[in-house]
This record gives sequence, structure tokens and C-alpha cells, in this order.
Amino acid sequence: MPPKGAKGSKSSQKASKIPISSAGPPGKAKKPGKSTAQSTPGSSPALTPQPSVPVTPEASDNEEDRLPVIQSPVKPRKRQATKEIQKMSDFEVWDYNDGDIIAGTFAHLKSAAYAHFDITVERTFDEEGDPKEIIYLFTCKVDPEGHPVQRRARAKTSLGTSNLVNSIQACDKRLGVVRESSGLIKSTSSESTSFPYSRALHRVVAVLRCSDSQRPFNMQGDFWYLVEVEMLRAGAVPPSPQMVSRDTRRLYPLMSGGVRKYFQDLDQALHIVLDGWTAPIIASYLGLVVVWYDKGEIHRTILEFIRLKQSHTGEYLAEEVAACLKRFGLQHLLFSVTMDNAANCDKLAVHLPTYIPTFRGPKMRVRCIAHILNLIAKAFMSFFFKKSAKKTNAILKDGALVVEERETELDDVVAEEMDEDDDVLVDDDGHGAFNHATARSLHDQAILLMQNEGVTVSAHELQMAQQIMPRVAGLARRINDSPKLRERFEDLVISHPDHGDQACLRAHIDFRDEVEMITRSTADKLGRYRLTDEQWELAEDLAEALELFEEPTRQFSQKGVPLIVDVLPMLLELKLSMQAIRDSDTDDDPAHDITRIAAQAAILVIDKYTIFTEDCEIYYISIVMCPDRKLQWFKSALGFTTQHVKKIKDMVVERWKASYASGDDESQLVDSEPVKGKKNRFKVTLKAAKTNYPVDHILTYLDEPAIPSTDIQAAGGYMKWWYTSSSARKSVAKMAMDYCSAPASSVDAERAFSVGRRQINFMQQNMSSFTFRAKMAMGSWSNTPLFPGVKAVAEMIGESESDEEDGS
Repeated sequence: MPPKGAKGSKSSQKASKIPISSAGPPGKAKKPGKSTAQSTPGSSPALTPQPSVPVTPEASDNEEDRLPVIQSPVKPRKRQATKEIQKMSDFEVWDYNDGDIIAGTFAHLKSAAYAHFDITVERTFDEEGDPKEIIYLFTCKVDPEGHPVQRRARAKTSLGTSNLVNSIQACDKRLGVVRESSGLIKSTSSESTSFPYSRALHRVVAVLRCSDSQRPFNMQGDFWYLVEVEMLRAGAVPPSPQMVSRDTRRLYPLMSGGVRKYFQDLDQALHIVLDGWTAPIIASYLGLVVVWYDKGEIHRTILEFIRLKQSHTGEYLAEEVAACLKRFGLQHLLFSVTMDNAANCDKLAVHLPTYIPTFRGPKMRVRCIAHILNLIAKAFMSFFFKKSAKKTNAILKDGALVVEERETELDDVVAEEMDEDDDVLVDDDGHGAFNHATARSLHDQAILLMQNEGVTVSAHELQMAQQIMPRVAGLARRINDSPKLRERFEDLVISHPDHGDQACLRAHIDFRDEVEMITRSTADKLGRYRLTDEQWELAEDLAEALELFEEPTRQFSQKGVPLIVDVLPMLLELKLSMQAIRDSDTDDDPAHDITRIAAQAAILVIDKYTIFTEDCEIYYISIVMCPDRKLQWFKSALGFTTQHVKKIKDMVVERWKASYASGDDESQLVDSEPVKGKKNRFKVTLKAAKTNYPVDHILTYLDEPAIPSTDIQAAGGYMKWWYTSSSARKSVAKMAMDYCSAPASSVDAERAFSVGRRQINFMQQNMSSFTFRAKMAMGSWSNTPLFPGVKAVAEMIGESESDEEDGS
């Protein structure tokens, strides 16, 4: 059986029920010439098999028992040459001993990542019981319970160790382990993972703790912290809050010079992500996050929090962004800018080439897809949630649904939920108001559009739908806030087979019997949260529709950078799914008319912020440079015409010639079918002569068939695949990685602001703007390749103090 915690496919689970022996799978004859020794999957020896050792018998009063035990020496079995095993297929080594299989694969691999794991073998079978493949299971030696078992097919072992390294880093972070490759310490042979105490190092660690872990400077003077330090190292005096603050301001310009030098040596695309924020110290900032790649790995960090002192016009923002990039020497690397959909962001993209001529303006302006997704969800949910007390509404007049001004009557539940939401929206810098206005506008448009298609709903039906989510959320809040109600509800669902941690609405539906029991009770006054039969039916529609948003939302919630090439197909799938809901009147189980109108509102948002326009080429080229999609994707997924696809191809080739082609590309062209003898000047051919381009040419890449998506997944994603391919086609790979590394949203900048709220809260309003910017930047740099190492930073402190002494 696989080790505890291993997750496998159905075939893998089936394999665990079949005893493995030298005879192979049931019904199969043993293959001749193979070892008969066999171990159960999950219990095979680790990478380094342990030798047999003699056992010392326990003490005994019996004289015979004290006689020495004579053991025959163990005769070692001659093992198959590991290099030969390495070249064999899974089926050829199927009956080999697990230790031989492991040694044959890993004996020649030098990565240190394998030492973190116990490696075992699992054999899987297909549905007919025939051998399928051999899987290696990597079980953490340090924390096997907390570290999920990693799985990799034996045939794919040579694809690298990035997934294993990432899991090791997550394990180290969880356990508080510091390694040379963790980013905390620069990975050099001269720097040790141990820190001999010194005053300078102590000061650096204090700065990094306050910056990276979002701790206030005043924690340095905490009484119990001082007691802890004295207990660990008698006589050590931690740096004071004033010293840590001063060191932070002092180190920021010194480390900025190192950042500038790092990017000077980089010849790859740099993407920036922008978003605005007003801090509790009543200062406006523009967060600037940079995203870049190196050796197929995506990196990101806060570069600067730009203090804004004028009206936030697009021209002013462009001037400030350009000045920041020039200060760090990054202007020549700027490739794309990702921002939300505000009008001043559009103007910024227009004015930025004035200050940075190499930036190509709106063609490289990326709209935040996370923001678009949020607007789509709001437009859809506007039919199932509250409305303000006075607004434009659609009502039934003369047999048709029309839009007019009216007072909306709110029940107590809806009003209560409005109050709860208003508290949450106090600090959203106007984004919520903008999103709400956009959703409401498209809400009414969708009603009128669907009315023209013969889909009408009454004002009573609209009000009924808008009560669903307030009642569902209200009941959940009441139960959660009341220990008595929570205990009653838990008693009702204790025997329910599927009471997991699910979304509020899905849980409400799953526990419908229990919910109706508790809302029928008059003792707790929960009757106002009860849903009618029609609302229950509509809630089922809503829950199923909301599942469509889960995967795109999860993509933006992950720790890594969401890229255009990963998110764009999801947005397309969401639009197709909304169209399926809207047009479901011909289905056997059609959606409710209100759900269909809500889907139309979502489609209007997608169309309003359509990204496939001629103004921006980055979306087109990013998809084309995905080797499993290429130009064919636009035909198969979007239904583009041949003429439209040709325009996209011309766009790609034009960009190749302008930025990536080498001067001798055309000189290497060779006709594959040269004309022999005298050419007939009257002959007309419909077939164009085929030309062979060099391997490292965009037309060679475009003419090659698309590869399976599984190859991309096995390589670790598009960036890893292209980095591996760069040795054969350097220029094409550079173009691909420049475009495929473009971020899809401004989520990174918004995450930076969430950190900023912890760095400078309402109790720290005396922190200067410069100190705040220094804390934010250095805390972010410490987790990236920009960080030079703790000892190097300590030397900076020493040098700066020497300079001050010399100056005095």
C-alpha cells in the first residue's frame, strides 16, 4: 500500500488491492530471468538500502543461551547493472526488486532534493489488470504526516525536480527550517547556514523580521521579548526600536543599488503590476510590483510604493511610474503593464511611451482579469442579492417587464444583510462603488435584452430571487453567532453523510431538511429566514451556476503569479457556460428564467471588457506561443475565420521580425523542392513553393503541429517547457517566455496593500512615508533573488557606519 497520505488515481487505488508477487499481476505468467524478490508497494526500501546487521541476543540465566550465536555470512546477490535498468521500460523491470529499480533510476542523479525523501515503488494496473506504469512515491523523512507524499511516474523522472524542491521549501517554511536555497540566505559556497552571533547580524535580523513579517518596530522594546533574548544569550542587548527604524531607512538605498545591479545583468522581459491605495496615514500610494523570469522560474516583488502628491490623472501616473523605473534602471526592460479597468489606467498606457519610448503603449496594456471576473460575478449575483432602497428597477407593466424608478420595499432580513455588507465596504477605496454601479447598469440591460427574446419575469419573481442570498447568509450568521443555535443545528446534522466545509449556499441546500426544521421552530424566531419551495428550486440553479466561478477564482487565490496563458482559457470557458445557461430553454432541464437573465448580465460584462481587440496584441501572441495551442486554438476555441487567423499570424511574424529575428534569418532560407532544368514560363501552380526555415525561426515553430497538453504539464508549465527548449531555439524561446510570463491581474499589487495595512495601521500614524516604503520593499526583496544574503546586508551596515564616522 502507498504510504499514508498518498493520493493516487483510480488505477493506483486498484493496484493497492492486488498483491504484488514475483508472479506479476493475476493471470500473467512470470517473466523469465528476473529476480523473484518482491516487496509490497509503499514498503519498498529507500534510496539507500540498509545492510543486514547481526542481532545480539538478550541476557539469559541459561548457560546455553549465553553461548555466542554463529551466523553464516550473507552472500550478496549480484545486482543488475544500474545503467542497464535505467534504460529499460517499466514493463521490462516490472518484476525486478524495488531496490534495484530505485538504484537504477537515482544512482546517477545528483540533485540534493532526493535526500529529503524516502523513495518507494508503486505498480499500477489498468482496468483489465494488465501492468500500466511504475510510480515513485516520495515520502518526507522529516515530517511524513504534514508533508504530502509526492508522486512521479518512473518514465518522467528525468524532467527535473522543481516540484520536489517546491514541496521541500513549503516543508521547511512550515517547520521553520532555514536552508541555503530558501532565499533567506544567498546560495553561495562561502555562506554558511549557521549564524555566529554578531551585533551587526543581530541588527539585520531585526530589520528583516519587522519588514518581512510585518512587525512594528516597538516590538523590539517588549519586556518579554527582552527576557527571551537574555535567556537565550546572556548579556545580548537587542537593537532598540529607534535603531531598527534607522537601519531600515539606511539599508533601503543601499539595497536598492543591489537591485539595480541585478536587473542590469538581466536581458529578459519585465512586467509591472500597478494599483492605487490610500494608507491610514492619509497618504496615497501607487503600488508597483515587478514580475520577471529567470531560468524558467517566475519571480515577483514589490519594487516601490510611489507616493502620489497630485491628482491621479493618467499622465501624472505615467510620469511617476517612468521616474521610478529609471531610478532602478529598468526602463529598457519594460514589456507589459497590468492594471484594472479604470479610465486613468487607460490614459497611463497612452502617455507612458512619452517617458519610456521603448514601451509600446496600449498594445502592451493588460486588463486585470481578476477584476473582470469580479464584475462578472457581481452582475450575475445582482439578481439574487439586495438592492438599495431607491434605484432603477424593472417592473411588469402592461404584460411586459420594463425599467423605471421605484421605491424598493426591503424586508428586515435584506436590510440586516445590507448593514453587514456596508461595514465591510468602508475601506475599499471606491472600487466597490464602481463595481456595484457597473453591475447594476448591466443588470437592467440584461432584463431588456432577454425581454426582446421573449423571456420575462414579474417584479414579484425578482423580489423573490433577491431574498435568497440574504436569507441564506442571515441564517448562517445567526447560527454561527449563537452557541445555542449552533449546538442545535449540529445535533440535527450529526448523522448527515456529507457535512463538509462547503460554500454557504451549497451547505444550505445539502442540509435542507435540517434548515427547514430549525426555521419552522417558533422559539428561536428564525421563520423569516425560511425559503419558499420556489426559492429552494431557484437556489439549486444558483448553486450549480456558482460552481462555474470556483476554478477561475481559485486560480487567482493561489500563491503564484496568475499568468495570461493560464487564465484566458478559463474566462472563455466561463462565457461559454453562461451562454449555455442563457440558452437552456431547449434543454430537458432548463434553468429558471431569472437564472437565464442573470447569465445574460454576466455575458454583457465579458463583452464589455473583451480583451481580444486589435488594440492589444499581448493576448493573441501569448496564446500563439503556447505550443499546445498555437493558431489552431483561435479556430477551435473561438471560432475565428481563416482570414482572422491569418491576421493573427501576420501580427506574430511582424513582432518576431521587429524584436527577435537575427540578421541572417533570411539568408538561411532553402527551397525544399528546387526546380530542375528549364522552368516552364506558361505553367501555373496552385501550390506555393515550400521553404525550409531554420529551427530557431517563428515560421518553423508555427508550421509544426501542436504538442499534447500533457507534455506541458509534465515539464512543469509553459515557462519550464520553453526554458528546456531554449537550447535548440533560443530566439523563439525568448519571445515565448517574454509573452507567456505576462501576469493576468493586478492581484499582486492588491496583496501588497493588504501587507501594507499590517505594516502601518491606525496605531502607527507617526511612521514616515520613506520608512513605510523601505519596510515594504525590503520585506518583499528578502524572499527573492534580489536579496544578497544576511551577511552581505550586515556588511552594508558596517560600511555605512564607517562612512558616517569618516564624514564626521
